[in-house]
Amino acid sequence: MPYSPEMKKAIGLVKKTLAGCGIVRQGRRFKEHGIHQPDPSAPLVLVACSGGRDSLALAYTAKIVCASLGVRCGAVIVDHHLQTGSGLVAQKAAEQCTAYGLAPVLIRRAQVHRTRAGLESDARDARFLQLISAAHDEAASVTLLAHTMSDQAETILFRFLRNPSITALAGMQTFIRREGVLFARPFLQGLTRQETTDLCLQAGIQWWDDPTNADNLDSSEIRGGGCQQVTAGLPQRSRIRQILIPYMTDFTGSDLVSLWSSSAPVNQDDADFLDSQADEAYRKHVSHQTYQMASVQESISSSPSSFPVLKEDQPDLYRLLAQPQNQNRFMGGNFLSVYQLENFPVLHPALRRRVLASIMGKEKIQPSATSILRLDDFLTGSKSAKISGNQAFFAVTLPQNQLLKDQPAANQPAEDLLPANRLPVSRRQAAQKQEEQRKQRGKRKQEQADICCWICHQIAGDPSMQESLSEREA
Repeated sequence: MPYSPEMKKAIGLVKKTLAGCGIVRQGRRFKEHGIHQPDPSAPLVLVACSGGRDSLALAYTAKIVCASLGVRCGAVIVDHHLQTGSGLVAQKAAEQCTAYGLAPVLIRRAQVHRTRAGLESDARDARFLQLISAAHDEAASVTLLAHTMSDQAETILFRFLRNPSITALAGMQTFIRREGVLFARPFLQGLTRQETTDLCLQAGIQWWDDPTNADNLDSSEIRGGGCQQVTAGLPQRSRIRQILIPYMTDFTGSDLVSLWSSSAPVNQDDADFLDSQADEAYRKHVSHQTYQMASVQESISSSPSSFPVLKEDQPDLYRLLAQPQNQNRFMGGNFLSVYQLENFPVLHPALRRRVLASIMGKEKIQPSATSILRLDDFLTGSKSAKISGNQAFFAVTLPQNQLLKDQPAANQPAEDLLPANRLPVSRRQAAQKQEEQRKQRGKRKQEQADICCWICHQIAGDPSMQESLSEREA
């Protein structure tokens, strides 16, 4: 039976992606017509399959391509246990993949641990843990993910609404590596969700629709005046898919999915360059230490010897933390995470902001443009900024000896946060002093270079469990 245009496109995309991973035809015999079994030692390609239309279309296509190359092809189905009947959905997907000829077909059961990052992010983290484990167990060469151009457009808009930046416009990458496992997205730059739907219909593939995606809703209902009621309670990503993108497409008369998807690689190149420069700046200008403490207040007041490392490493910071007005800021934490920033103000603002975003991400603090800008202003001395959003996050700079913490300090005048011996007489004098500093800023670049900045974060649990948000992929 001749392949449909969608199937031909899907086959070409999978072939191109596998070639990009270094997976090529394993022998001349696989160029000939007929059924050929791959060697047991041939590379293994795993497909992450949810039972939805996109992943089943990918599994079906990947098996065809892998057979033509003499490569083994298997599948991993992750059951998140987040919906009633999820086990049955996983079993049905496994049976379908087995029927297509994929082997091995694995069902992995994930435990989703709820965090402040949100259920979608937590489920994604749990899913990746299982995919990584399966890839290691089976020694897979690559694991394929079924994200399409439609998913790319939704991801770009989803991120842009939270933090409009070049990183948001860069979207998802075709190739990513996590914990030594290579992941690839063959459909990301070539197939839309409508095309994977058509492919499934042509191949007689029955799929499962995640009810939280609202893909079974009538488009006339969604686009009508009652769309907000129809989509109430759905995740933001689903509302973007069902309401915002169709509206913007109608409003502009443009194919926004193709536009955003095609521009993503260009934005990725720009973002990658800035990130590489920021990584180098981080290595040169940032040092990090985590100090164990039952309570800084108790350590300093009753048993200074129990907190000797910080006293030896950072005597100025130690003295600042020992001040009575600052001791109550450290109650309840088990660890103090300290980042020292050397010559930070002389860095380009774009690099400073990325360094700060990296630090916040390492401490599981969701960075936002506003918080990063305010923190940068504060650390470089250009403004008496106020940071809000996370109770345990604060910043310290010397020689100004300013301490900032969002609650309750974020609601206090900046001069109230200075040590008593540096407290300005009035806000007016503080403003005058700030103006003088602003006028002299251009003349004291070298002085700024000598400023030592600290960013500290109080950690309630084991710091080894802290995971970088900056590494999370949609």
